[in-house]
Amino acid sequence: MSEIIAILSDDQLRTLAQAGVIPHDTPAPVVRVFAQACREHGLSPFKKEIYLVAYNARQGKQYHNIVGIDGLRTKAARTGQFAGRDDAKYNALPDGSFQTAAQVKASGKPPVSCTVTVYRLMGGI
Repeated sequence: MSEIIAILSDDQLRTLAQAGVIPHDTPAPVVRVFAQACREHGLSPFKKEIYLVAYNARQGKQYHNIVGIDGLRTKAARTGQFAGRDDAKYNALPDGSFQTAAQVKASGKPPVSCTVTVYRLMGGI
């Protein structure tokens, strides 16, 4: 990944805000911290591997960097130990089974839970 510059241009900030990667009107110091986190993780906000999220706390807005699923996959692949994953399973049922993505979509309701098993190579196995 090409390195993210410390201060993003106004056009880049607008693009990231319009794409939902960073909140609109994010203060410049917060953007600089976010850009540094992108560099340190080696992740790209333009690929939606990492996001900046604002939460409204009692004392005002708080910002947090969130690594998305694609960012986690990128980081896992870099280790050389990523051995794949199972498909996501949603909404654990009392009998220990799960719903599929298609079943959740057909229900029209958002999932309550999601489980994904990730496999790691250990000693070549």
